[in-house]
Amino acid sequence: MMNNGITYILCFSFLVLLYNLLLAKRGLAKWDRFLLLSIPVLAYLPVGIQTLSISSDLSYQLTLPLFEVSPTTSSQSTSGTSFILPIIYLTGVLLSVSVLSYRLLRIVKLIRSSQFITQKKGIKIYHSTVNASFGRIVLIDPSATKEEQALILTHETLHIHKKHTIDRIISSLVQCFLWFNPFVYLWKKNIEVNHEYEVDEIMIRSENIEKYSSFLLQQMMKTSHPIQLSPFSQMSNFKTRIMRMYRKNSTTKKTGTILLYSMIPASLFFLSFGSYSFTFQENSPQTVETTPPDTIQVPDENPEFIGGQEALNQYLIKNIKYPEEMRKNNIEERVYVGFVINKDGSVSDVQIKRGNYEQFNQEAIRVISKMPAWNPGKKDGKPVKTQLVLPVLFALS
Repeated sequence: MMNNGITYILCFSFLVLLYNLLLAKRGLAKWDRFLLLSIPVLAYLPVGIQTLSISSDLSYQLTLPLFEVSPTTSSQSTSGTSFILPIIYLTGVLLSVSVLSYRLLRIVKLIRSSQFITQKKGIKIYHSTVNASFGRIVLIDPSATKEEQALILTHETLHIHKKHTIDRIISSLVQCFLWFNPFVYLWKKNIEVNHEYEVDEIMIRSENIEKYSSFLLQQMMKTSHPIQLSPFSQMSNFKTRIMRMYRKNSTTKKTGTILLYSMIPASLFFLSFGSYSFTFQENSPQTVETTPPDTIQVPDENPEFIGGQEALNQYLIKNIKYPEEMRKNNIEERVYVGFVINKDGSVSDVQIKRGNYEQFNQEAIRVISKMPAWNPGKKDGKPVKTQLVLPVLFALS
């Protein structure tokens, strides 16, 4: 559903922005790594909670199979604009995957053109034109001094032990599917920068900070990676790395940082429940809170549209229309329509249980209200009033 997609994108962007404002410069590298990799999953939480909330609200009623409405199921002509967005999105995904594949091929080509030197504890070491690591392979520039080579090997080996290559591949794949969202590029950069913070924290435990800082500066001034950041980005990152290495982590500062992490679940709670409540209170004044009196909620025999589910689908296809205004604006929505099947099979008490847009709500009410009589539900062999819910998905594709 488009609404769920928009909610996910907004939540993803919000979490990335929140991280950059609160934690990017003062967070704990280990915690930041876990948090950053969790953002694509955490961003789905508000969508999932809203879906579960709707399901639980309607669990006391008999829910019919979902019926999907698109401009092609009605008599309206289908505009080509409904296909433009999916085509643009898929084109962007294919281009992103192509770029990622090209970069991986460059790395493979670079490794193959490098000279194998030795293997230590499962890590292969090559002489190459760059200083880098990928998987369990370390590339070292032989023009560096022996002391520098030792530091490079230690530094890149830490990246391997921390399995940072896996993080980069995961973030690159997520970027391919969210290529249209500018925050996904910031998120991916945060992951890569945090890798350096994590390694730096370990390096300065055994190396002199001044010596290590000088080494980093020398490496930053070289074009030493097959997928380079701009020189400006490198120098900006270098400054932050040095500041973090000299940072004194007092107990008070650590406590304050930990409190900042607590704002992530708190913000998700607000997004999940606050926005959910606001949306339906503002846009759905027709939401039903009570069950009509004298309604049997769980009959022995469920009511049935005359002719069965296939006949019901045919009735909906012939009668329901995709609102023109919503189609032009590329808006989709899932509407839950509640109604009662009386003892004589007639339809009554048609009301919207969940629905954000008046145009969709009114169209669903119009079609359900004009339904022919059903075979009524039965309790102990006798016809009874039964309440049903029909989910109607208005989708453009």
